Amino acid sequence: AVDARAAVEAGDSMWTSPSTAAARGARAVPRARLARGDGRAPSSPRPRPVRPAVRRVRGAHPPTRWRWRSASDDAASLVHPPELDALAGSSSLETVDPTVAHVDEAARVWYVPSFLDAASEAAVATCCARLRAKKKMKPDKSFARGRRAAMVPAADDAYAVFSGARVCDTLRSMTGSLCTDGLRCGDFPIEARLYLPGAEMQWHRDVRLYKTPQLELIFTVANDGDGKTQWVGSDGAVRSIRPEPNSVLLFAADGAWHRVVPATKGERTIVKALYCPDGNTAKTPAFGECLENAPWRR
Repeated sequence: AVDARAAVEAGDSMWTSPSTAAARGARAVPRARLARGDGRAPSSPRPRPVRPAVRRVRGAHPPTRWRWRSASDDAASLVHPPELDALAGSSSLETVDPTVAHVDEAARVWYVPSFLDAASEAAVATCCARLRAKKKMKPDKSFARGRRAAMVPAADDAYAVFSGARVCDTLRSMTGSLCTDGLRCGDFPIEARLYLPGAEMQWHRDVRLYKTPQLELIFTVANDGDGKTQWVGSDGAVRSIRPEPNSVLLFAADGAWHRVVPATKGERTIVKALYCPDGNTAKTPAFGECLENAPWRR
């Protein structure tokens, strides 16, 4: 495996920019790459997170630009049907037991408790605690409100957990026929996210970043808050859950409408990783937009 520490620590790039090279009076050259040398046998190739060579755009990112349209899908992913608010506030709202797995393959929504083994869970928790202690969690000024996010370093054990064969095989088993052609971790960076009291996401469908809609994994690292995640099932019912630590929610891009209801107290730490169901990482224009405006690039 290749040590990508030079590419990810402190938000640095694997390549010296032309402007920086010119200021030094030198040509732009790649920085040295170091072998891991930790003796671990890689279970599967680790994807290299993409970092585009573009100038950053400061400030809030207009949500309307996040939409990727296709001939078969004309509805805006960030403009939800108004009846969703009424459904979510009605007596028909269903509460999902967070200790029991939930599968709605037609809506492409899955929930699984006790997802990782103890060692992997500890490695992920350690990574998130380190990112927070180093103040790497930056305010997210996209569609989410009050959320913070950081990029998980590609050389970190937590990255190996989510990009490894064990998690990919588990997701393939969970999703059944959706991933019969193979599944791999995408090359969009894995993120650690922090939801403080009041942080929320309104109703939305995940924007498609790959030509084949990706699967978006939300792993709950810690949760002592009273916030909820809600989604619309294939039967039209709105379901609500307070995810437990070491649980996974999985949504398909351009799939079910869902939202994060803000907590009045407590915090929730999650890790988000993207997976390509057919192993194809061909991208949509939205991929570059989301990457360019990620909070950890500021």
